[in-house]
Amino acid sequence: MTLIDRLVRSGLIASTFLSGCALNNNRAGDYSESQRSPNISKGVPDSMGNMPTGREFGQDHRFNFVELNNDQFYDFIGEGRRVVLFYADWAGPCKKVMPEFEKVAREISDVYFGKVNIDNCKDLASKFSIGAIPRTLLFEEGREIKAYSGFMSADLIYRRMGEAFK
Repeated sequence: MTLIDRLVRSGLIASTFLSGCALNNNRAGDYSESQRSPNISKGVPDSMGNMPTGREFGQDHRFNFVELNNDQFYDFIGEGRRVVLFYADWAGPCKKVMPEFEKVAREISDVYFGKVNIDNCKDLASKFSIGAIPRTLLFEEGREIKAYSGFMSADLIYRRMGEAFK
């Protein structure tokens, strides 16, 4: 289900608003299951040394919420619509929000989700001025368009995405 489908179904936007609109799905390449690396979802290089960029995810939702590191981050956010959660393993609110993001990532096929552990990626946390966690940044074509701090339910994540990705 695309973000637009989800927003229409939930009543957050009217389907009549979308009539005549050309929607760009931002899905990349045709990858067969045998071409995908099983490690790509963990944010580690495949056998050729390639890091996940978003293109590897195709339509397979198992790859729609990846752990990112300093080296992968900019490739990941570089194209299409991306939602990135900055978190820490030790933080209670982060533990609580993770299942909410995983739920949304499984249901939305035209937006890709990444997560950045601030303890492992201090440079990124500093660059994006991550003070409070969890912190969610929304990117479109490599440009940060919105940022939110604190816990968000799945419904609130959908709503925030609908506001940002118009």
